[in-house]
Order: sequence, then structure tokens, then C-alpha cells
Amino acid sequence: MAAFLAELLAVAGTLPCPTTQSELRALWLSPSYDKLRRPADAVAAQQADWPRDVMPPPDDVFVNLQVNALKNVDAKEQTITLDNWVRTIWFDPRLAFNDSCMGTPSPDGDGSWSFDGSYLEELWFPEFYSPAMPGSVTPRGDIVKSSAFWLSKDGKVWWTREVQWTPRCPMGFQDMPYDFHTCNIIWTGFRQHSKEISVQLPAGQDFLWGLQGVRFGCSPGSIEWTLLSVNGSVVVEDGQGLASGVSKVKYAVSFRRNPAYYEIYFLVPMFLMFVIAWSSFFVARAAVPARVAMVIIAFLSMSGTLNAVLSTLPKQGYHVWILDVGILHSCVVFFAILEYVGANFLMRKEAALNKATDAAKKRLADKAPPVQAAAATERTATEVEVQVGAASGQAGGFELVSEVRKSTGRAERLLLRRDKTTPTMWLRDQDLDIFCRYAFPVVYAIAMIVLLAKVPSPPDVDAALLEVCE
Repeated sequence: MAAFLAELLAVAGTLPCPTTQSELRALWLSPSYDKLRRPADAVAAQQADWPRDVMPPPDDVFVNLQVNALKNVDAKEQTITLDNWVRTIWFDPRLAFNDSCMGTPSPDGDGSWSFDGSYLEELWFPEFYSPAMPGSVTPRGDIVKSSAFWLSKDGKVWWTREVQWTPRCPMGFQDMPYDFHTCNIIWTGFRQHSKEISVQLPAGQDFLWGLQGVRFGCSPGSIEWTLLSVNGSVVVEDGQGLASGVSKVKYAVSFRRNPAYYEIYFLVPMFLMFVIAWSSFFVARAAVPARVAMVIIAFLSMSGTLNAVLSTLPKQGYHVWILDVGILHSCVVFFAILEYVGANFLMRKEAALNKATDAAKKRLADKAPPVQAAAATERTATEVEVQVGAASGQAGGFELVSEVRKSTGRAERLLLRRDKTTPTMWLRDQDLDIFCRYAFPVVYAIAMIVLLAKVPSPPDVDAALLEVCE
């Protein structure tokens, strides 16, 4: 394309020689300049020997993206916000001029003069859009903070804009808060057909002042997010080359979350709630308000923390690491609630069983022979129990156990040990408390080790990003 334009310029005749920028602007305000025709097509139309049934080659359009800041990542809306400088460079031979008539040299010393970006509407320019950014047709659709372009004596137009992009990016948060994402942004021609413009990335060419496809500003990350890399590539579809296929620029923006906030204000409080729930096993079972309040408050605190995280996420259908940790702690605290319910139940059943045992001893004492019954008044309750058992032909107190079973409910009967001669329970409330004191932290530690094993290794930051501020 560059060779084609150079050949056309060679036969274009004498170049205009403006003396001021106003006269330079008159180059594209003249009736002979058609801003609706692209440069190669307009110049070819001026050549008498150009075949009318042959389309001129596409105009080369170079696109450079400089990412200055990753301002925000909206997880719920699946969007990111980037502050960029977008540079678009192309050649328009109709705008070439002789700069020797200008009263002063150009500020850059290379024969280029600057104009406000609003003047760009007066000449031909390539329009771009991204399917990921509704309403992104330039220059009207983006949030443009500032815009300017430079016109060089060889007809090169260098258009620079400070814009804010908010593309939609499908993101998965399975590893949150150790998640990292890649947002693919397609940047392609809008009004011009792919056979009219050939979108390319700068590769350090001299006429582009060594510009590369992607650049970075200093410290482009944000407080919560770290920018890892931005890579640009030209995507060619449905053709054998840029001239015949659909050419687009694909930017892959990679970034990761800084987990410190969630580690300090989510994971640490969760662990403290676990310690509170575990400490409840050491509180007296008779202190019902204390034990209930400890675990209930811990459970409500974790529910509020989980809701705060859920409010920032879309309604996903997959597991999220930080939510799994929260659910684990909620289940642990809920188990502490259930454990105390069970311990309180056993404590009440043991009290009922002791009451039934005292009543059974009294009934058996009433059934004893008169002599034995009279003598029993001068003996202890244990001596009476042994005597009653011996009189009935049983070793110890199996009759007492049988009598107790007759006067208790189903729950007490299920809890009675069948191999004992005294009414005792096979599971007592203190046994359950002691077991949970040891099993509780062991199960918690195993579950946390499994979850921590799923944490991915953090990706490295691109070396270009590390060197940009040095």
C-alpha cells in the first residue's frame, strides 16, 4: 500500500504550499476533497489509466493502544473500565503539502502540524467499533476526554484520543479472591469494508517513530486489580490476506484481583467465628443463654459477610472459592448449634432417667418381703437394691433396669445400655461435648487444607509493565 501511494504521489504534480495552518486546513475544505472517499480510491480515480473495474488496494490503518489505567472491574455487570490513549495512523495523499512556505517550522520538527480533534469530522477517517462495547463507533460513541490529530507533509494523519472503554467481558469467579481473567476486545472497521481498510499493528516502523502495537502508562492497575498484560494481534477471517479477508485487531487484556482485602476482612473474621463456635464447647452446658448466643451471633455475622460478597457477583451456577469457604464456616457454626441441641437433649434425658431410676428403686423396695422391707428402713438405698435383686434371683440390678425401662419413654429406652445392671446411658451430654472439642478442629483443618489446595498460583506481571515506570 505504501509503494502504491508513493507511485501515485510521484505523478500527482506540484504539492500545495500553505503559509498558515488555516491555509493547511483549506486542503480538505476545498471542493476537490471528497471526505466520503477513502484515500487510495480517491487518488486512483484521478488517474486516467486506472482500470475502473479494479478496486484499489485497501488503505493501511495502524492502530496503537496505550493502556493508562484499569479503573474498575464490575463483576456483576461483567464489564471492565479502561483509560486509554488510542492512536490511529493512516496516509491520505490528498493532504500532502510542501511545508517550505510555512512561516515557522513545525513544533515537532518533522513537518507535522496539530489540529483539534473536532476538525476530524471534515476529512476522511477510519471508523472503528467493538462488538463488546455497544455504541463504541468512534469518535462519537466512546467517552472521549480529549482528541487531536497531526498532519504531516507526506499526508500522514496521526490521530490521538484519550478515551475510556467499558467493554463487556465474560468472567468466571471460581477462584475468587485469587482469580485472574482475560478480556478479549475486538477492534475492527465500522463504516469501511475490510477490502477498503487493512487494520494493522505498528511494529516499530521508522515512519511511526518506532511505535509498537501496545503501550502502557505508569502504574496502570487499580487498588483492587493488577493489570498483568495487554497483547494485540491481527485476526484475519474468511480470506487469504488482509486485502481480501476481514481484518480485526484483538486485544487480550489480562488482570488479576489483589486478595489482601478479602484475606483481612473476610477470611480472618471467618476464622475468628470458627474459634468462637469451638469455644462454645468449653462453656457449661447448663449456661443455655451463653452457649446459644455465642453460636447464633457467629452464624449471623457470617451470613452478613456472605451476603456482602454475593451482592458483588452475578447469579452464577458454579462454585466460588471464597463462598465455599464461607459456606464451610457457616456449616461449622451450624454444627455447633446442632451439637448443643443434642447435648441439651441428652442432659434432659439423663435427668429424666435419674428421676425414673429413683422411682423404680422405690417401687422395688415396696415389693420386697416384709422382713426385708422392714430391715430396709435401716439400710442404705444401695443395700436395698442389692437385696431386692438377690431376692428375685438376679445378679445385681437387672430387675431395676427392667423396671426403669417400663416407666420411661422411647428416647430414654433407646439411650439405656442393655449390658449394665444399673440404669446408665450409652451416650451422655458430657461425652458429646468432649468428643466435639477434639473432632471439631480436626475436621475443620482437613476441610480448609482441601480448599487451600485449590488456590491457583498467581500469574506474573508482564515485564513491559514492570519496566514502564523505571
